[in-house]
Amino acid sequence: MTTMQVNIMDALKARTAEQHRRAEQSPFMRGLVSGQVTREGYARWLGQMMHVHAALEGEIVARRGAEPRLAVASDEQFGAPRLRADLVALGVDPASVRPSRATAALTDHVRAVAASCPVALLGFHYVLEGSKNGNAYIAKALRRTLGLATGAGDAYLDPYGEQQRAKWAAFREAMGGQEYSETDAAAVLDAACAMFDGITAMNGEM
Repeated sequence: MTTMQVNIMDALKARTAEQHRRAEQSPFMRGLVSGQVTREGYARWLGQMMHVHAALEGEIVARRGAEPRLAVASDEQFGAPRLRADLVALGVDPASVRPSRATAALTDHVRAVAASCPVALLGFHYVLEGSKNGNAYIAKALRRTLGLATGAGDAYLDPYGEQQRAKWAAFREAMGGQEYSETDAAAVLDAACAMFDGITAMNGEM
């Protein structure tokens, strides 16, 4: 197998452009961005995202030893702990949240991909880590409309604060600096597209 010569990060941006657009234009996401969701609706969304992150991050941790490239997905980047804390801050017991049909389909897909091509987990992770760039603006809107205090219900959306740009640049450099065979690169790209599509389906159920 040969090493992919194109920049994997540029390839990811180009390959997922349409899926990214669809995800952003879903009615629920537009409501989230504009701060027009209810507190209950926001909590339901956080609960579904908790299941997605928990599945992905559990697989990453379990497979780092066998697949060193997964080390670019650091524990600091993981969203599941922040999502649980946000739910508690909103008065929801994380253990009470059940995955929707679309969420269950997405998490099942993540686990199946992990078993067949562990490095592809970086494609899923790329989408979630990249979403933090826009999520910081959503957090500002929700603090205003839902009366959230900084750090109490918005930790998932805005984990890095003023360090967001620097954190994203460091992640891009780390992930882009890995070597990928053509087969691995294709799997990473497919996984990123699947994450966008899965979240779009999940948001459609909200």
